[in-house]
This record gives sequence, structure tokens and C-alpha cells, in this order.
Amino acid sequence: MSNEQGVILCYDLGGTNCEIGAFDSASETILSHRKHKVDAKADGGALLAGLIRTGQELLADIQQPACGIGFASTGIVDTDTGVIVAMNHLAQLEGMPVGQQLAVAFDHVPVVMENDARAYAMGEATFGAGKGFANVLCYTIGTGVGFGFVHDGEPMRSEGLMSPVLGGHVTGDVNGPLCSCGNRGCMEVFASAAGIKTMMTDAWMRDVASVIREKCGNNIHKVSPKALFAALAEKDALAIDIFDRFSRAVGAGIVTGIHLLDPDVVVLGGGVVAEDLPVVAAARDYVTRFAWTQPEGRVQIVRAALGDHAALYGVAALLQRKRRCAEVSG
Repeated sequence: MSNEQGVILCYDLGGTNCEIGAFDSASETILSHRKHKVDAKADGGALLAGLIRTGQELLADIQQPACGIGFASTGIVDTDTGVIVAMNHLAQLEGMPVGQQLAVAFDHVPVVMENDARAYAMGEATFGAGKGFANVLCYTIGTGVGFGFVHDGEPMRSEGLMSPVLGGHVTGDVNGPLCSCGNRGCMEVFASAAGIKTMMTDAWMRDVASVIREKCGNNIHKVSPKALFAALAEKDALAIDIFDRFSRAVGAGIVTGIHLLDPDVVVLGGGVVAEDLPVVAAARDYVTRFAWTQPEGRVQIVRAALGDHAALYGVAALLQRKRRCAEVSG
């Protein structure tokens, strides 16, 4: 079997769940996948063992071995050593030789590890909405804001391991609300599901008249982007105001990314975008008005194509690239 063939077992580890997929190198598709519920109370060894076991079960189901492993994770990942350096939600994995243990568990096949936002961008750039573009900037708008940039088929990294994954923490308002990172007025404070919920809850507590209450079943604990967009469809004044603040924050963050990195295309993904809501259209409008590009209007704004599997495709692409580089150098 050549290095360009076979199944790559791919992981996308988040704080509560881990997507696991079998990527077929020949068809460039995910043959089968599973969602693994992460036991956040388990120690690092037990947690990783559970992920390995589910991956082995998936391979047994399709009756094929893995020719390589791709592992994306939230947090700060050292791609050279295969170690998760920092991870807020699953700190028990910090410092563990995850890459090495995966290699041992799967017969010493090649392993690549990457931050999940970079992997998401790599997936969309290689197989998704950014395919065919040399410079792809990707924002994932979910609970927070993920950020990745791919240049000529390679995700941007840095010696400090942070670039450019903190793109959601560029400051939009120095006097704005406190962000979870400790700064004030970050893009993520407004341009995220968490930001939407905060704005909805604040208006609810101030008794602002709105059909939002009805869309939430008169339960303040059920505020959500879905409820906001349902109210927006009825031209509710509060929903329009909240969406305006949200979409301006998204647009301003994208314009900042365009001015810093000069991409050919910006791909928008994540849970808030995935529901086919007016986020992409609003972002296009803001970028058209405020982004400085040459020629004017050069940068396209598109919706992500790969959904929850983008990071799986991304680590598969990284492993394929690693093999090709090894073949050339060898």
C-alpha cells in the first residue's frame, strides 16, 4: 500500500466530545465516524485510553487498519513533540506525550497533531470551501471564536505555538465587557454564541419588550442563537439590535484579519453559521464597506462546507502533506 492510500484515523477533541473519523485517502472522504463522549473527570491516561479504544472500534467496524493518525485538539498544541501544552477544559492531558502514545497504540504509524482551529482551516482550505485558493482565512463562530490561516497548503504557526489561534481575542472595544481571557472588548465577547446569549440575557433582565421570550419558552435559561434568529425572522426590534451588534463584531474581526493577512478568501464556519442564517451575508456587507483590498472587493466571504468534520479533514490533509514532504526529502 502506497503512502497516499489507506485509512487515516482522525480525531477532533473538544471539551465535552471528540469526533472520530476514518478518512479514506483514495476517495478523500470520511468513510465512517463516531462521536465519543469525553469523561472530563477521568485522569489523563484513562481519558486517552478511551479515545484510543473508540478509534480501534471504528477501525474494526470498517475492517481496515490505520495507515496514520491525525489528532486535532482544542488548546495549545506542540506539533513537533505531539504534546498538548495548555488546555483549559481537559487540563489532565497537559504535558502528556499524546502523539507518542497514539503511535504505540496503532502499530507505530505516523502521527500528526494540531490545534483544532488550525486543523479546521486546513480542512476547509484543502477539501472544502477554500479549495483552490492560495491564502485561506477561517473563522469558526461557536461558543467562542476560532481562527486559522492557511498559506500555500500550510497552516500558519509560530515558535510560541499561539499564532494565529487567538484571532478571536483581537480588541474591538477597549471599554467593552470583560472577556473570559481577562481582556476587555474582544471580538469573542460579541461575535459568538456566548456573546449572543449574554446580550439576550441582559435585555431580558432589563425587561425589554421582545418576542424573544416566547421563542425561549419564557425561560431565560433557554436563550440561544436559534431563538434570536427565530425572533429576527419576525423583524423583532430587540433581535435586530442584538444581531446588528453581533454581525458588526463579526465583520470588524474579519476586516482586521484581512488587513493583517491579505487572504484570497474568508471561510466562516461554526455552530452559529451552520444553521444557514444571515451571518455570511451580513459579513459580506461589512467587508465590502470597510475592508481595504487591492483590487477592491478581491476577498471572497464564503460559508464553510465541511461542517463538524472540517478538523478531521484538516488533520488528514496534514498527514498527507507530511508524507509527501518526507518522500521528496527522502
